[in-house]
Parts: sequence; C-alpha cells; structure tokens
Amino acid sequence: MPKLDAKELKENLKSGVIYPLYVLYGEEKFAVKLRTQELIKKFAPENFTEFNLMEFSSDSGIDTIADAALSLPFFADRKVIVVNDYPLSGKDAINETEYRKLEELLDNLSDMTVLIFAYPTFDNVSGKSGDSSEENANDEDNDKQKEENKKAKKNNWTKFLKKAEKVGAVVNYEVQNEDELIPMILSRVKANGSEISKYNAKKFLERIGNRRNVEVSKDSRNKKKITKIFAPLKLVYSEIDKICAFCYGREINESDIDLMIAKSLDEKVYEIVDAININNYSKAFDIIFRMLEAKEEPIRIVYTLSNNYIDMYRVRAAIESGLKPTEIDYDPKSYSKNTWRLDKIAKNSRGLTTDQLRLCLSACLETDALMKSSRADSAVLLEQLIAKIIMITKGENRSRYGKA
Repeated sequence: MPKLDAKELKENLKSGVIYPLYVLYGEEKFAVKLRTQELIKKFAPENFTEFNLMEFSSDSGIDTIADAALSLPFFADRKVIVVNDYPLSGKDAINETEYRKLEELLDNLSDMTVLIFAYPTFDNVSGKSGDSSEENANDEDNDKQKEENKKAKKNNWTKFLKKAEKVGAVVNYEVQNEDELIPMILSRVKANGSEISKYNAKKFLERIGNRRNVEVSKDSRNKKKITKIFAPLKLVYSEIDKICAFCYGREINESDIDLMIAKSLDEKVYEIVDAININNYSKAFDIIFRMLEAKEEPIRIVYTLSNNYIDMYRVRAAIESGLKPTEIDYDPKSYSKNTWRLDKIAKNSRGLTTDQLRLCLSACLETDALMKSSRADSAVLLEQLIAKIIMITKGENRSRYGKA
C-alpha cells in the first residue's frame, strides 16, 4: 500500500478508497490537523459515536489503543480510532516491548477499523533521544543498554513508517509552495465573498512567505534549481480571512495587500539599502521614520542592517575570489535554499567598493555598540547611522566595480 502525497490522499477520499491505517505527519502541522478532521468526518459513523469514534493522546498505553482498535464496531460498518502525537522517538518514546505490540496491532487490523496516527504537534523526525539522567549514568552496563535503547527509539519511527506503508496510507505534509497555495488562495477568497487575481495572490504570498530553492528536472541529466515562495497554511488562512474581512464584496488589489499585510523587517531593510544605492535618501529616511512610528526597536533595525552588510561583504569577497554568490561555503542552512536572498544581496552591493562595504559595516557595528553601552537615544543613533552610510556611499567612485 502506498506512501501518498496530500493531493493523492484527497483523490482517494473522493473515489471512496478506504485504508485500515492512516499516518499523517510532517512540517505542515496545520494541514495534519485539518486532514485528520476530514478523515474523521468521512469515516466515523453518525450513530453511536461514543462507541465508534475514540481518540487517544500521546500518553495512552498501546494495550488500551489495541483493545479499542481490535474490538468490533457497535451497530455500524466501521469504527474510527485516532491516536494523536504518539511518541516513537525522543525521551518519552515507547519502549521496545510497546513497539512490538504496536507492530502486532498493525498486522491484525480489520476492514471494520480505521486507525489514524496523527501528528498535529509532535515531530518524530527531530525528537531528541534520551535525557541527561540517562547520559550521566554511572554503571557501564546500564550506559550501554540505555545507549542501545536510545538508538532503538530513533529507529522505531523509521520502522513504523515502513510498516505503515505496507498496511495503509502514509502522508507527509510539507510546507506548500506557490503552485499549490495560489489555487487555494483564490478558492478561499471566493468563499469569503471577495475576489483576487493570480498576480495579487502571488503578491500576497511574497509578503507573508519565504523563498526557497526547489530542484526541477525533466530527467536525471537535466536538473536545475528554481526559486519558489513557501508559506505555512495556518498563516495563509488567517491573513486571507483578515484581508477578506476588510475587502468584503470587492476585489482585493495590491494597495489592500500593502495596507493590511505588514512587510518583514528584512524586506524593509532591503528597501532602505536599495533607496540609498539609487540616491533616494528621502525614501530611506521615510522608511526609517515609519518603522519607528510602528514601534520597531531601533536595535533590531541596526542588527538586521548589520547582517545585510555582512552578507553583502561576503558576496563581494566571493566575487573577487572568482566565485559565484551561490558558491559561498557559509551557513548552508541560511543560503542553500535561498538563492533569491543571495541575488538580492548581490544587487545591493553593486556599485559599492569593498572599502565602502567595510566602512558601512563598521558604522553598523559601532552604532550597535553605542546603543548597548550608552544612554543616547537609540532612534537618534539609528538616524545618524543612516546619514553615515549615505556619506560613505557618496564618498568614492561608485562605478569602479561596474556590475559586481
């Protein structure tokens, strides 16, 4: 039996396919919660739900779950058993004896039971194994046994998924990208009594989401990476409902998105640097003033601005060393999925010399130190920093490096 994606599960439900076991997990916890409720609504009998629909929490014993799952439904074709966040990894993971009982349960499921293991909060993939008391045990034999137990707990999640795939359907809900989210946005906006174009739906996602690289290929030889916008489903729904309430009965336009959806701090800092680089100094100060009016902490702005210039300096150093920005071997967690960020940083550094970048970074670090060590007004220090950066960028021939 299959490992499905979210779309395949939806199609199976529409076509009437029923599995005795469903395992729903993944990074997109909100989707796990929604789909679990859909399965309950689809399969749970309307009559005698107190006997035919049972839900268990993470601390439930496997014997109790098995008794419920293996008993016959009460005047119904089937019964539904839901087990939430059952721990198969981490310090609270079930032991080997309990795991063997779990596998025995999966081997004996009948067509009259739908057993759902859902993980709306707990993450078995990243669960920590063991605790400090285990690690600090003095007895060598006990240490060895506990280390083996910890490894077994880590492996139990993987073994469980492989076993579940043979018995029923396993679905990993990952954070979705613009290809899946835009149709959902169009549908939800329409259901809320408004309209939105595909162009503005993408603008909406650009405001609330983040960009990652995804690999696309026609075959194993022709692979390339493209950038897509990803966003958590819960955030998409809540922001859509908010903007629909504001625009009820009419089409949502770009100005509505600008008004209702706040830009991220990173995005605002990019705009400040862009404005300075094109000599639009009044715009740079206007963005700063609006951020201060919105109660944004000056030290957070300086911190983000410092990171921006650090990244710009790294990109410049890479280019001067004959590398592409994407070949920078630093902090792969931040950069490997986001060439868009690197492209944006490279664009911001164009026309600035390496010395100018050093001076801008020094000014940021100096201001950060002053904010932490002096009683001076942080807002004034921030405004002075912007003025210093403007003076630095005006102080040398900006065309020296061309399109760096």
